[in-house]
Amino acid sequence: MKPRIPPVSLEDADAPTRELFSQLRKETRKMNVFRTFAHHPDLMRPWLSGVLDADLERLTQGPDAEGWSIAEAAALRATDELIERHTLADAAWAGLTAHFTTQQILDLIFLFGQYQLVASALNALRVERDDRLGRRQVPEQALAGRPFPLTPRYRPPAPT
Repeated sequence: MKPRIPPVSLEDADAPTRELFSQLRKETRKMNVFRTFAHHPDLMRPWLSGVLDADLERLTQGPDAEGWSIAEAAALRATDELIERHTLADAAWAGLTAHFTTQQILDLIFLFGQYQLVASALNALRVERDDRLGRRQVPEQALAGRPFPLTPRYRPPAPT
């Protein structure tokens, strides 16, 4: 599908936008999502904090993957539950309250909601998924024709 808003070319970006791009790693500057957000530099700015590639890879393995702290695993389990149920059971809530403050729990819940909103926006704008982030970890059925899944991590449906 053709993007509804074409990504900004690095060469055509204005000076403030080029300054934002300079804060990104060279390969990240080429990513369609950042180049689309460049139409709105105030929207792009918060996305400049980095996530390690190793963490992204480990996310595909879920909360039981080696390397997560107990608190991180609790947050990932809660996120999975929000994806599946759109709410938190008492056990997930207890996992969060054992490690996080009320404000941090609210941050997590609203961050999850923000991700859902961004995924919906990227899909509606038809932002093309970059090959670097290819579909290698997200099966085609999870995408349902969308370049960005509406969940941070795909989990196959339970057998019926």
